[in-house]
Amino acid sequence: MKINLNTVNYLTMNNILNKTKTRKSTGFTLVEILLVIMLIGLVMAALVKGLGGIGGQAEAAVAETFVSGGVKASVMAYKIKNGSYPNSMQDLAPYFEGKVVPKDPWGGEYQFKSPGSRNADSYDIWSNGPDKQSGTTDDIGNW
Repeated sequence: MKINLNTVNYLTMNNILNKTKTRKSTGFTLVEILLVIMLIGLVMAALVKGLGGIGGQAEAAVAETFVSGGVKASVMAYKIKNGSYPNSMQDLAPYFEGKVVPKDPWGGEYQFKSPGSRNADSYDIWSNGPDKQSGTTDDIGNW
């Protein structure tokens, strides 16, 4: 059997060339990586913008929970011990953790009035809300 060396060299060279031509890329190009980073950035920006409104609602919910029920145990403990409602939030300090009256979610002081203007037979407690001014529509109270 006679083997033609030209045919063998042609087949060998053809196999080598085909392997290099059809070799698949195993990595990502710079353009693909930058595109993915840009898409992740857009998604994160949309999430941050969307969650901004939720934060304000969460702060209002925390203040609402505190004024409608969270402070009630401290007020009742004070009333049982002293026979009357406290005159200010500072009177309740011994009944809170660390003997410090907590601040509202916006960093302001909770307001207390006894007897209350809105709850004449007990007390009013409220947060001045995000604008930190009493008597405005964003006040959050136990009424």
